[in-house]
Amino acid sequence: MGKEHKVFVREATGLVRELSALDVALFNFAILGFLFTLYFALALMPLIGVTSFLR
Repeated sequence: MGKEHKVFVREATGLVRELSALDVALFNFAILGFLFTLYFALALMPLIGVTSFLR
């Protein structure tokens, strides 16, 4: 029993990547808020008369 048997090739650092349900919900709300703002602005552009931006 003098020789240790290694199971893993590299040493673990202890860092773990994980997201809680709250993190996921906040991230989704942030993305949806940005996309809604973008789509809303793009949908209003023809009504305002901003056609030079699309050329």
